[in-house]
Amino acid sequence: MKPDHFEKTFYYIAGVTFAILVYVFAITFFEIPEKNQRFVDIALAFLLGLISGLGAYLTGGNPQSLTKKPVDGITTAEVNITATTSPDDKTN
Repeated sequence: MKPDHFEKTFYYIAGVTFAILVYVFAITFFEIPEKNQRFVDIALAFLLGLISGLGAYLTGGNPQSLTKKPVDGITTAEVNITATTSPDDKTN
């Protein structure tokens, strides 16, 4: 991975965030016709979801953790099952 990847990611997220803030400013202070109000609300919800999801995806993910590698012969799914199952749980 190139070292400038995080710098480009930061500028991308900052640019998208700035564009959404301009949109929020515009819909707050400019008059919107009553018949277009629902469309503006839906677009705002979509953009806010986009920036939060995109920011979390681009900054919080680790590409190497996406593959399930066995640890001493146990996969992560098996660890989660054994961690949530108590010995008192008996199936008949």
